[in-house]
Amino acid sequence: MANQLVSNYAVQIEELLQQLSDEEVVSLANTITGGLLKNKVNTRQDAIKAVISYSEDLSSIFRRKIFTRERLLTYLYEKNVSVKFPITKPEIVKNIMILWKNEDDGESTDNDEETTGTDLASNGIPSPNNDDLQTERNVHEGSETLRSNNEIDRVASNSTVHNNITALAEQFSQWFYELLNENHLSSEHFFPDVSLNLSTVSNGEENSNSVEKNPEDVTNCLLNTKMQYDLFFNPNLSKEGVRGQMDPHGLVMVIVCGTLHSKSVCVGVFEQMFALARDPFAENNWKIKRTDLRLRSSSNVITPPTLSIYEDTSTDIVIKE
Repeated sequence: MANQLVSNYAVQIEELLQQLSDEEVVSLANTITGGLLKNKVNTRQDAIKAVISYSEDLSSIFRRKIFTRERLLTYLYEKNVSVKFPITKPEIVKNIMILWKNEDDGESTDNDEETTGTDLASNGIPSPNNDDLQTERNVHEGSETLRSNNEIDRVASNSTVHNNITALAEQFSQWFYELLNENHLSSEHFFPDVSLNLSTVSNGEENSNSVEKNPEDVTNCLLNTKMQYDLFFNPNLSKEGVRGQMDPHGLVMVIVCGTLHSKSVCVGVFEQMFALARDPFAENNWKIKRTDLRLRSSSNVITPPTLSIYEDTSTDIVIKE
């Protein structure tokens, strides 16, 4: 079902999609639906309907790579909206949101002044209040500001480096498994050279599968495994179930564990490690560079699994049930 705000702006979204060719609109629809409606989306109108019906929010449309800064700016130009240069993609999106709101309210769409109003979270994680949009972290003796411009960046913190990374790990984990459970995971969330190591353990027998340097195959492998076993991932988002570490170069390691469910029945546990890094070619957003996932069937899970991480920088996981 479409997000209410997406439904409210269905006409404007269809106008925005005029910037794309038929093939691009179909590709966008397949990305948003995880390819599950591939045989149903055959025409431009089918694709537009799918985009509007299955987009979780407006930001899930704007953040797509297909909507480049140039295309969004062209849209504003055709709507006779002026902007101040230089301008970033998030600033252009803000202008578009103000335009749409004014159109919806029946107000003037002139926008000669710099926009500072409507704040659009360009991600799936809910945005905290404006005072919390930045997280400070120290790297050895220096410090760097984490700018909140995508789903993994929305972390509110005013405490220590450890607490900041813990908050980042917890919010990332919540965001990732929501996308995975809803089949909304996309290849754009991974680096081109991403690697996946997947292992399943059932009745004492372990099977492994690896995918290298192919974001689409990584995405499909995760989604297909979930659907093959009809799994619902329930991460343990407490401090006992999620850990985060940052190395001196800014690479963030996230380790999380939780339970696996099928048709409301707990069928096992999982452990997963992520290596996150910023992509300088995608507005410095966080992306997944590596992930290792281990699924274990179990019929006697009584309490949520917890994890213990070695005090060195190892990513080994010890699971305690």
